[in-house]
Amino acid sequence: MKHKLFDKIAIVSALCCALHCALLPLLLAFTALNSLQFLENPLIEWGFITLGFLFAYASLKPSLKRHKDHTPKNMAIIGLILIVLSRLDFLENMEIVITCLGSIFLIIAHLKNLQVNRRFFKQQAAG
Repeated sequence: MKHKLFDKIAIVSALCCALHCALLPLLLAFTALNSLQFLENPLIEWGFITLGFLFAYASLKPSLKRHKDHTPKNMAIIGLILIVLSRLDFLENMEIVITCLGSIFLIIAHLKNLQVNRRFFKQQAAG
């Protein structure tokens, strides 16, 4: 059961990351929510990235030992690399696209991990 919890938390975390990156600039530019400027703080963004890594590690490492399918792990690595790359200054023009793409890779990695775990536990129950 714990494996499901970590995957679900990681999915929500990656979704929040994508929404934060895609919507925050619009909210700040077109609304009176300038008091939310603190959310553009790099420490908050790196906090999201660190949480994404920790959730991915906590859910995928034990699952990989169980089901031996490297697809979720590989997809999560690609997602995390994309998100870290999006933070580089020379990619600033593509930051939103790259971050959202990385978040999508993380979400799909955790959905795939849930699917592979479900299949593994069904096979174990069937004997």
